[in-house]
Amino acid sequence: MSAQTKPDLSLEAALRGDRSPFVAGIDEVGRGAWAGPLTVAAVVFPPELVDVPPELVDVTDSKQMSAVQRRASVPVIKRFAAAMALCHISPEDCDMSGMTAALQRAARSVMTDVAAVVDCGTALIDGNYDMLGAPWSVQTVIKGDTRSLSIAAASVLAKVARDDLMIAAHQDAPDYGWDSNVGYPSPKHRIALAAHGATRWHRLSWRFNDRVVWDPPDDGLERTMQGQTRRLGPDMEMPRLF
Repeated sequence: MSAQTKPDLSLEAALRGDRSPFVAGIDEVGRGAWAGPLTVAAVVFPPELVDVPPELVDVTDSKQMSAVQRRASVPVIKRFAAAMALCHISPEDCDMSGMTAALQRAARSVMTDVAAVVDCGTALIDGNYDMLGAPWSVQTVIKGDTRSLSIAAASVLAKVARDDLMIAAHQDAPDYGWDSNVGYPSPKHRIALAAHGATRWHRLSWRFNDRVVWDPPDDGLERTMQGQTRRLGPDMEMPRLF
């Protein structure tokens, strides 16, 4: 990755003002997944942090980082951040409210949480969709996780937290390959859906594949290969401060 494409704090500096000196970076993970939560994170760095610290120079779009790099970056991000927040929206809630409403709900949750810690009324959001809205001031940024350190840090926190949930869920439903695909589309995931059906971790309103035939779970019970049933997928909406 060239130096020109590394995230910095210039967008944050341009948006800071006397009335709102702190600027949050917000990003989501899991929007395109078949299973698991939608996860949104917010990170706010202090206004006195003008240049990217050497310890954070490798933080960028979480998809461009290895799992080892992402996990190693989390405690460093926490050390430099003035405030952080994370919200998981469960698959059931994504189905019930729709993805647009789920994104807004999660974004407003994390922004409310960081604003309770620091005077933060402005947000940078990855992409071209303002999932936050009034009363906050918002600037959307295409490829923001490669331009803004705050957005990049949020993408890393969201990715690590969501991956951990899906890897843990893999222990209960190992056929779907969540230890590697973390709930996203993959050949193994598609084959398991066709063979075993959906679990409570799946978004039942998603059209996974027109050629895949599967039955939604009955009252949250998954039918196992042995003919037994078990309940999967706890409520995963857990907005919290770090």
